[in-house]
Amino acid sequence: MRKKKEIKEVEEEVTLEGLNKKCNAIAAKQRKMIDNWKRFVLNHVDVNSDGQVGSIGIKQILFGAIVSLFILLAPVFAFAAGEIDNWTSTENGTVRINRVSTGVNSIEADTFIGAVSGAISATTISASGKATMNGELEANADVDINLGSATEEITIDQTNAAGTADVPLIGITDARTGATANTPGEATLLIMSSGSYAVSISNGILAVDDEIDCLGDLTIDPAGNDLIVDATIDATAITVDAGAGIDVKTTGTLDLGVTTADAVDISKTTEITTIKGLLNVDEAVTLDTTLGVTGITDLSELDISDRIDIGGWGYTGEHAELTDTGSDNTMAGFGQYNEIKTAISAGHVMAAKYSRLLVTSNQANDVTMVGAENQFRLRGANVANGVHAGLWAYAEQSGTSVLSGNGTFDAIAATIESASTFTVGATERLSGITIDSSIDAGASGTIDGSANFSAMYIKSNGLDWYNGLYITGCDNAILFDGAATIDQSDANTLTLTETTVAIAGAATVSGDCAIDGKYAVVGGDATTGLMIQAAKITATAALLQTNSFAVAFATAPIVTVSYAEDAGADTRIFTTTITASNFVCSGVADKDFNYIAVGARP
Repeated sequence: MRKKKEIKEVEEEVTLEGLNKKCNAIAAKQRKMIDNWKRFVLNHVDVNSDGQVGSIGIKQILFGAIVSLFILLAPVFAFAAGEIDNWTSTENGTVRINRVSTGVNSIEADTFIGAVSGAISATTISASGKATMNGELEANADVDINLGSATEEITIDQTNAAGTADVPLIGITDARTGATANTPGEATLLIMSSGSYAVSISNGILAVDDEIDCLGDLTIDPAGNDLIVDATIDATAITVDAGAGIDVKTTGTLDLGVTTADAVDISKTTEITTIKGLLNVDEAVTLDTTLGVTGITDLSELDISDRIDIGGWGYTGEHAELTDTGSDNTMAGFGQYNEIKTAISAGHVMAAKYSRLLVTSNQANDVTMVGAENQFRLRGANVANGVHAGLWAYAEQSGTSVLSGNGTFDAIAATIESASTFTVGATERLSGITIDSSIDAGASGTIDGSANFSAMYIKSNGLDWYNGLYITGCDNAILFDGAATIDQSDANTLTLTETTVAIAGAATVSGDCAIDGKYAVVGGDATTGLMIQAAKITATAALLQTNSFAVAFATAPIVTVSYAEDAGADTRIFTTTITASNFVCSGVADKDFNYIAVGARP
């Protein structure tokens, strides 16, 4: 009896080459069965039986052949119908599954190993190796890519050298709207990185058509140490590393606030802002508090709308120190050097320093207001030879110069000016120069009586002055506090106006001398000297008139009276009483007379 053939189920990979081999094997078995059938007919059909089989029924023979053929072709029929259950092959190659018409090819196995061409529709596709797609990949739901190895990555290679201007390599269109559309959680691309770098661009430019919104601080730390911005930066604050600095991309000016900004703030309160190079200011500078400068500040022009302090008021180091620099020139705490290099139009005033105090409000209090105050203060220190002055006015000439055209060359020129609407009271004062001694009265014991303590001192260190005082344009050249005056009324007359004029010492008068009033001439010493007094007495209605001497004699002098005799009248004027200080005349009603008194000087 023939042994029953043991059937073993073998799993193998389904490939194109394997399927071709199976189909070829089936075709070979078909040919072999046909050949065996031909031999069967020849051996079992009697040629004289008209095709009748003697020992085996024809139905059984045909049925066996059909069953055998169906068994051989069953895998092919099943493959054509599109159903391959657990079909594997150990041969290399490709499985082609093609359903005709509009049918859909389906692979229901959990795992498919090999290459697939054409469209794939599946709920889940899992690839343990490399999946190559030569067409588009379209996902209509979530796409999850889970990488677990340290060397796993997602790589996109575009090998075409020439691209299209409006076709990006990766394009994302986000049309979502709603209440949370503009929140970071609903961003088009959300990257949550555990490391320091979420995005790294090794080559190329990051182009942003809209804004960059950062919920926290935006730190930009380029490896090249330079942050280059070719557009506008809109930020509340920009921070750079200490010492890094902000610079321009190419050589040129670094501009701040050039378009929209109406003000530029640098640093903050109490912090120091240092400008290491030259400072050039095109427009006005406003200082809300104090400007401190430790070095030299060179300004071609400076306008100050309020005030400026150099140093501070006090005696504990607030003053700006002035030290000896060894220069042969004036070492100034505030040096100003100007030069006139061109001709100046007529009527203009040029000043190296101009100070003006404008008063536009009525004042009723005792206030001192000056256009400029210069003070030299000596405090707890000794000084020796030299000039020590609150104001040192110095006019100096060098080289070859000519003064012409009624010009002046003055160390000090003082002028007061007003309109015709200026009203001044009887007790007020207008003066070109006021010299005031505010020396404490107690200093009289410490200032030697022989010291040159003068309101005005005129001296010469070179050519002597032609005139110590030159006075012109005055009603009274000199007015004393007792109302006495000295004035040159005309070119040849000097008038001294005073009730009594005393000359101590020798007096020499060349020419005529007219004295209108009392005068006294004192000579000799106090014990042997004489004094002569003379005066013209104006007539009064009194018959007896007492006349006082300008200076009292030591004893009663000798008095001589003279007068003009009236024609045909018996007029007499004579003295009745003479003392050291006065005398009495009689008979002088309505009569002018003169007297001369000679006696011992006081």
